[in-house]
Amino acid sequence: MNILITSVGRRNYIVDYFKQAIGNSGKVFVSNSIENTSGMYAGDVSIVSPPIKSEAYIPFLLNICKKNDIKVIIPLFDMDLSVLSLNKNLFESNHILPLVSDYSFINNCFDKLSYPSFMKRFDLKTPSVFNNISLVIELLEQDKISFPLILKPRWGTGSISTKVVDNIKSLHKEYEILSQELQSTYINTPVPEGDKNSIIIQEMIEGEEYGIDVINNLSGQYQTTWVKKKFGMRAGETDGAKTVRNELLENCGAKLGKSSGHIGIADVDIILSKQGVPYIIDINPRFGGGYPFSHVAGADLPLAIVKWLNNKDLNNELEIEYDVSAIKGISLIRKK
Repeated sequence: MNILITSVGRRNYIVDYFKQAIGNSGKVFVSNSIENTSGMYAGDVSIVSPPIKSEAYIPFLLNICKKNDIKVIIPLFDMDLSVLSLNKNLFESNHILPLVSDYSFINNCFDKLSYPSFMKRFDLKTPSVFNNISLVIELLEQDKISFPLILKPRWGTGSISTKVVDNIKSLHKEYEILSQELQSTYINTPVPEGDKNSIIIQEMIEGEEYGIDVINNLSGQYQTTWVKKKFGMRAGETDGAKTVRNELLENCGAKLGKSSGHIGIADVDIILSKQGVPYIIDINPRFGGGYPFSHVAGADLPLAIVKWLNNKDLNNELEIEYDVSAIKGISLIRKK
């Protein structure tokens, strides 16, 4: 079995996990629009791709898969999910499976303005969100909301261009700065075709931050949820975490997994408020920066995916050990 991991970037650990999962039965191909990344160095075969938004991107992937007998595509970047989901039928008609969920689910995960109504479908809470600064100021004056507030792009990735403000002066200033930053090509990368990025203003929830991996099988059937308490963040990604048992947050994952029918893994950020209420902050319907903390605690989703693809029964691939702490470091990947 040959696997293609797209938009691999710096996630060389995901490449290693899949190489271990398939063993000698195939190769892990990786692609990225930038050649010199650690993920590209880790693959059995590395191929530089056109940019995701290029018209050449989908034909490129299809050709690579046909030429190298690749049966599975695993995307690791937000915009890649949307593009592959829109073209899922094309790949499946060629007996190639992109591990992506339905486009509507993916789009709602990335559209932070839609979060309150989106999460309501799953009986889950999310911070209040606004996209009108005048309305926010009016609500502040009426004491219906209060500082601190968070400013961020409606469509964004990581913590890029996220601002925290605690007074009216800062609100106006940071809103203007972010308006200028939204002209950046990189920030606009996750924006769907035909849409224009905008600024949202979000209620800030104070409490403890957790990450959960919500696992469904390849048919979208719920399997399990792994909970991790975060103790370190870097550039919007989990840098240190500890696996924990938390029934309340596991139930949140079960609600999401059973109702959404998403494919594979959903990487979810949750804040447990001081009042003990869980708020969904972000959902990445792909392998995210929090998965390695589940893997180091005994989970092996890549092996589970390989077994599912081969119609084999699982053993303990979806079980984790609790109270396992880990932190990311820096290592060099040598290119041969």
